[in-house]
Order: sequence, then C-alpha cells, then structure tokens
Amino acid sequence: ASLKAAGNPTAHGDTLAGGGITGKAGGDIRLGGQVGSAGSQQWSAGGDFSADKGMEAAGLSVEGRNIRIAGDVLSQGAVNMKAGQKLQLGGDLRSAGSTTLSAGAEGITAKSILTNEDLDIRSQGNIALEQAQAARDVRLESPAGSIATGNLLAGRDAGVTAAGNVLVD
Repeated sequence: ASLKAAGNPTAHGDTLAGGGITGKAGGDIRLGGQVGSAGSQQWSAGGDFSADKGMEAAGLSVEGRNIRIAGDVLSQGAVNMKAGQKLQLGGDLRSAGSTTLSAGAEGITAKSILTNEDLDIRSQGNIALEQAQAARDVRLESPAGSIATGNLLAGRDAGVTAAGNVLVD
C-alpha cells in the first residue's frame, strides 16, 4: 500500500496491508486506527507523525518533525525512528532487529523498549525511559540533556552519556 500527499493525510480507521506500507507527506501524517502490515512500513512526514493506536510490521521506519505513537510498536525486523524535535512512545516497543531512535532538543520519552539486537537512542534533549533492554549493545546518548531510565539491560556492552544528569533507577 502506498499513501502520498503534498498536504496532511489522515486515516481515521485501521490501516492494514498484506505487503508493505509506504507513507509520504509534505505535512502531517495522522493515523487514528491500528496500523499493521506483513511487510515493512516506511513513513516520512514533512510535519508531525502521529499514530493513535499501535503499529505492527516486518520492519519499521518513521521520520517526522515530532513523532507520537500512543500504542505498542511490534516489529519482526529493525525499527528506525528519527524526529527533528520530539519522539514520544506511549506503549511498549518490541523489535526482533536493531532499534535506533533519535530526536532533537525536545527529547525522547518511552515506556519499555526490548530489542533482540542493538539499541541506540540519541537525543539533543532529555531521554526518559521506563526500561531499555537489548540482547546485544545498548547506547543512550544526550550531548545536551539528561538521561533517566528504569531497568537498563544489555547482553554485551552498555554505554550511557549525557551532558546533564544520568539516573538508572
């Protein structure tokens, strides 16, 4: 399935595909229902990206000024999310591949993140996580902010670097 718009596409119901999903917009992308695909999903918004429910895919890539996903994110492959300002994950993120999250000055907030490979989270702002776990390496980096996380578990190496405070609780 493919969704392309110069403006602001909105889907109020579920978005489901037997293959992959590609969504590209010059403005905001708003997804009101569950988003699921047997293949990979690639979303790119010139404005904000928001999903009111969960997302499930073979692999997931999301780019936008601000990214907000209210439900759980489940991926059979890699997860890559890049927000120019703020990244908010309201549910759990589970990835069979590596997970890379990045955001600008408004930071990253997330619940539980579990990946079967590497976990790399970088933000110019603060990073706040309830739990971060990877079967291999975990890297949390905030060159201009602070980092707070609950459980931090790495199968190999863990690195946490912040300009401000670091709290592992």
